[in-house]
Amino acid sequence: MTTLRNAITWALLSGLLLTTPAIGGQGWYLVYIREGRVTSQIRAYDTARDCEKVRMMTLDICKEIGRKDCAQIEKESFCLASDDPRLKANKK
Repeated sequence: MTTLRNAITWALLSGLLLTTPAIGGQGWYLVYIREGRVTSQIRAYDTARDCEKVRMMTLDICKEIGRKDCAQIEKESFCLASDDPRLKANKK
């Protein structure tokens, strides 16, 4: 089970499962923000709770497997509502 969990984590953290959900739909997006700009939209979720749960789980696994950039990932990952202006600014 740990091996599968590590594989999934590496895939998520390495960007292998990156998807770009349609902007304008309802829901929450797990995103990375660098220099005030959304750089990656990872996944869409129905609720803020679901989004934050996955974000925290990913950070926990990151620390568990010993990645050195977990603190940076934590600073740059956010759950944003679909109507957040930072998502719309990223589309331009």
